[in-house]
Amino acid sequence: MLLARAFLAEIDVLLLPPSAQIPSREAFPSEKKWFVPMLPNQFNAFVRDENAAECSRLFSGILLGGGPLDPSSTADLQKLNCPVFHSYGMTETASHIGLRKIHPGQENPLFQTLKGIEIRLNKNDCLEIKASEINNGEWLTSHDMVEIFEGNQFKIIGRSDFVVNSGGLKIHPEIVRKLISAYLPAEACDFELLGCPDDILGEKLAMVIFTQKEGLKEILNPDNWFNAISNPAERRTLPKSIYLIEEIRPILPGGKTDFMFLRKKIEEIVPVWEKPKTKE
Repeated sequence: MLLARAFLAEIDVLLLPPSAQIPSREAFPSEKKWFVPMLPNQFNAFVRDENAAECSRLFSGILLGGGPLDPSSTADLQKLNCPVFHSYGMTETASHIGLRKIHPGQENPLFQTLKGIEIRLNKNDCLEIKASEINNGEWLTSHDMVEIFEGNQFKIIGRSDFVVNSGGLKIHPEIVRKLISAYLPAEACDFELLGCPDDILGEKLAMVIFTQKEGLKEILNPDNWFNAISNPAERRTLPKSIYLIEEIRPILPGGKTDFMFLRKKIEEIVPVWEKPKTKE
């Protein structure tokens, strides 16, 4: 997709080795302004780098895609010296069909569709997309549950195929991620939420933290930051188990988290914290 954009715009392409880390400023020739696409995990690493502010001066803009953003990464946005946009798209749409600006200025929670794109909800509140260049002009159904607003804008609620049915309670991991991110220690910023089997609830929400830092178990204090959330409805959606995996996040070739690997992994290890079944 990057090469297709470059051909159409007649711009130069800088090829760099694939990595979860963004290269240093020296990797980008300074006589040009660079348009830089990033995956969310690359962006998380970039904004926390001490050289991010200076390096971003060479960028005409950053385009994020491939999944939801970690809320903790947006806290460091203000130090960047280039525009940052978050895109929405699917493999079937060939490119993004919606954009939202997250820097500079206040982060916009709504995606604005591009020209020529129609959207609607199906009976399951999942987004459907239509454009003459996509799917032969027929409606294309996604697994993303959204709210649609005036002006062809939409807000992502979560994935219908990621919803965890825990004892009849429908839990959206993306909403829980935003809820708990503010209470986590910085060392636990890279984490994933997913459903796993439970002998009482049928399925429960589990939290997997990816870390290579020693002693994280001792500073987590899940009871403290769980208790900080007083709303009973929100408390019921919180993870019932927490696992530590002392390695980087497993990523599929397409850039998304390898959930199959994670589910197998947590079957082999013991959680570092579990919510007592006798408590709310």
